[in-house]
Amino acid sequence: MSRSLDLSCKQPPVLLPYADFGKSAEVLTVPLVFHTVHVATTTLEKLARDFGWRENPDINYGAGGFGTIGSESFLNPMAEEYWGRNQEMWRGHEWHLCMYTMALIQKARSIPTSGVIHEPDGFGGWANLEFHKVVHQNKQDRMKWLKQAMQFAQKEFSEQPRTNLPYWHNEALVHESHQSWMIRHDRAYKHYFPKTPDALPLVWPPCEEGKRRVL
Repeated sequence: MSRSLDLSCKQPPVLLPYADFGKSAEVLTVPLVFHTVHVATTTLEKLARDFGWRENPDINYGAGGFGTIGSESFLNPMAEEYWGRNQEMWRGHEWHLCMYTMALIQKARSIPTSGVIHEPDGFGGWANLEFHKVVHQNKQDRMKWLKQAMQFAQKEFSEQPRTNLPYWHNEALVHESHQSWMIRHDRAYKHYFPKTPDALPLVWPPCEEGKRRVL
């Protein structure tokens, strides 16, 4: 079922450490909740364009997604493979990805992001993630970014067919691989996932159309 990228991959998928969307959003700290919003909305944007979606002129999409700037993560030779696997993982289940994205945005809106932000050392630090381009903006720009992301997620949610959950949902291999990535990048997550080893490779379930069912 699974394929994996090298353990050194700094860009995670849409992080889903638990099968429960709300619980997953709540456990993500400031850096990762903003980064995961970015990855989720960009994945939705790319999936929508695959089906002829046209950009909304009222929303300012940056080169790397909502209000972000292109970075090394998008210039890296693995970037095309990275975004392709994110799309393949959620293809056909955009309705659920929208639902999770909205839960992430609600969490991000509730976080007081003024003052010092904990950025653990190791693996290049959080500067390799897209979140810092948003988190370190002033509050007005940050909230505008989140509002734009929410508008897009809500629009897609209203237009996508409701399907059953992805076949890989609630599979330990998938969720534990996300937990392991989080532990590698911040040891504080070991408190939440004490039984998860820190050396599991990322798992990228392929799209399987035959397991998709519109409800």
